[in-house]
Amino acid sequence: MGSDPRPGRPPFQKVIFGVAIAIIVGALAVGVVSALTAKPLHQTATTTGTVLSCDDASAQNIVRYQVNGATYTTTADQSRSPYCPYAVGQTVTVHYNPVDPASASVHQPGTPTAFVVIIVFIATASLLVGTISVVRRRKGA
Repeated sequence: MGSDPRPGRPPFQKVIFGVAIAIIVGALAVGVVSALTAKPLHQTATTTGTVLSCDDASAQNIVRYQVNGATYTTTADQSRSPYCPYAVGQTVTVHYNPVDPASASVHQPGTPTAFVVIIVFIATASLLVGTISVVRRRKGA
């Protein structure tokens, strides 16, 4: 009924394989979402901005920047912590659309790309260890 056709196979191999597959699928999902929400590089210009304040309720910094003599404000990307990501008065890089300079964002260091690379590395290592374990077990059987 629910038994394994190979009774000698340790259950931990199934768990390792399942976790590795779940990590890979999750990393791919994060990568796809990041790619779909990222601004195209050819449409993005940069300038410097100054952090004016911190909105404690949303943990976002208000940033002022200038493009072609006009002044704009934007908010820094929300951090995952309850604190603002930048100190008031700090100079930050602002990414804006040259066609519409009011459309801008401030990216925090440590983008999801680094997260995806780390997760894919861990998943690949898990799959490699699981595969080596299965091959060794089959050779020994």
